[in-house]
Amino acid sequence: MLSADEPFAEYNPLAALVLTLSGVVGTPTLLLCGLWTGIVLLVRIKKAPAAATWTAALKSAALLVWAGAVGMYTWGLLHLMFTDDYGESMACHAVGGKHVVGYDPSFVPLRFGCRLDDGRTVDVIVPGYVNAWAFSLAGCALVLTLIVRARNKRSGERTG
Repeated sequence: MLSADEPFAEYNPLAALVLTLSGVVGTPTLLLCGLWTGIVLLVRIKKAPAAATWTAALKSAALLVWAGAVGMYTWGLLHLMFTDDYGESMACHAVGGKHVVGYDPSFVPLRFGCRLDDGRTVDVIVPGYVNAWAFSLAGCALVLTLIVRARNKRSGERTG
């Protein structure tokens, strides 16, 4: 939340740049790692025991879902990065006209809000589906990652 003395303050452009570059690099990296894990699994499927096969499949799925979550968040960041001050003001003017009294940007959840004089905040620029998909995919990826870690820990205790 912004203070009253900075009603039209922007999001931190350096943070947005770092997050965007991380997402642009991280998304294809996670995607390639997930695909590679899946390909290796398919090649070794006859040799590996069933437990190892399931763990590898879950790891591949987790990496692919993480790629989707990071990619969706990055998609929203790109909307922010390619909208200049004029575009932000025009987007706010389109939804609130003369009733806009400030901006309310946020990285979590990702949004650029226009504060209106009646106390409401209307989100613009970042598509509404970005947060829903990014957080849903991140939640699924987290569950898959925790399952893979638990399976690896359990199999490590048996053999070591």
